[in-house]
Amino acid sequence: MIVLHKENAGWIARRLRTEVHSGLPLEEVIEIINEVRRNGDDAIIRFEEMFDGVKLSRDSIAVDPSEIDRAVKALPVDLLRSIRTCIERLEQVERKFMEGLVKEVKIEFDSVAITYEFAPLDRVGVYVPRSRFSYPSSLIMAAVPARVAGVRSIVVTTPPDRNRNVDAAVLAVCKMLEIEEVYRIGGAQAIAALAYGTETIKPVQKIVGPGGRYATVAKFIASINTDIEFLAGPTELLVLADGSADPKFVAYDLLSQAEHGPDSIIVLAATSEDVANSVISHLRQTGFGVEVLDRLIVVIGDLESLIKFVEEFGPEHAQIMTSNANEVSKRIKSAGVVLIGDYTPSAASDYILGTNHILPTFGLARGRGGLSPLDFMKRVARVQASREFLLKYGDDIMRLAKYEGFLWHKKAVEVRVYERG
Repeated sequence: MIVLHKENAGWIARRLRTEVHSGLPLEEVIEIINEVRRNGDDAIIRFEEMFDGVKLSRDSIAVDPSEIDRAVKALPVDLLRSIRTCIERLEQVERKFMEGLVKEVKIEFDSVAITYEFAPLDRVGVYVPRSRFSYPSSLIMAAVPARVAGVRSIVVTTPPDRNRNVDAAVLAVCKMLEIEEVYRIGGAQAIAALAYGTETIKPVQKIVGPGGRYATVAKFIASINTDIEFLAGPTELLVLADGSADPKFVAYDLLSQAEHGPDSIIVLAATSEDVANSVISHLRQTGFGVEVLDRLIVVIGDLESLIKFVEEFGPEHAQIMTSNANEVSKRIKSAGVVLIGDYTPSAASDYILGTNHILPTFGLARGRGGLSPLDFMKRVARVQASREFLLKYGDDIMRLAKYEGFLWHKKAVEVRVYERG
């Protein structure tokens, strides 16, 4: 257990960030990306066999539409109904959000006309991870806001199993959202294919979606060339709990986030050792809980110190389970999502609350929130000035250009102001 006080809470949060994010596979991922850029489909085929044990040919990289149809027919009706509910709830929330946005702004002053238009991207790529399990919910969270924003072409990459099969529920989501371009590739090689293109896959304007360390690092490197939403993965949960919290609820919430994988970051921020020990006692009652204790981060402090810690740590999920949860939640600004009270577990937010579960990790929640339709739109600026404007402000422009050493900037204005009759 780490004991906090107001003076050291921020420093400890920053130190822990450094520790949990050490050892990222930068060199390995750069090599994979460069190989895909050089050799396209051949590199993808080689890496899929190397990392996933799957033998592909060029003809089998893309998923055939008939495979999507068969997958939908094979799934239980009640599961399809739950998938549909998840899609509909998120879509309703995102459309309500979009209703409040201004799509175009026109500004005119001093003989300058400026128009800002919010235009959807044309082609985006969605990475859907797969480990022991598959994550159709992540595809929903990525593709629904893209569709609400008006994106025309959504491309999906996701790892196949050893028999080259793509998860049936992921394909069912593709069917429901009318996504026809699906590729059975994963990891850093999938991110590279989306960013740079191959013989089979055309590059996209933006790559979104959570993933493990390799895919996340690949997104970071590819962002030099192709836009990304943010680094989304591995997953994180911080539970802020005091003596009013049900320790069993807290323990199970920590376990639920830990089961995403060994890279998951789970933090218990408790107001006393008694609170922490009660949660730990429940964890010890399950085999998985004993395993999770080895990587659980426990910090102890008064409420003020814990809030300061949360703000500096910037977790993906901040779950507030205190006696005054609503008031405490208003003070948390640096989290991907703030979950309030005993009955708002992160497990529910992963599926059907109506909020998006693709959220910033690596502490990036200090600077931005979760995925939304805005991530699939760009602000286009159109500007038209007049000679009258340059006559009024030309000296200011030329003076600044001269100071910065840009003499041809100065000349480009000067020729319009002084050399035209």
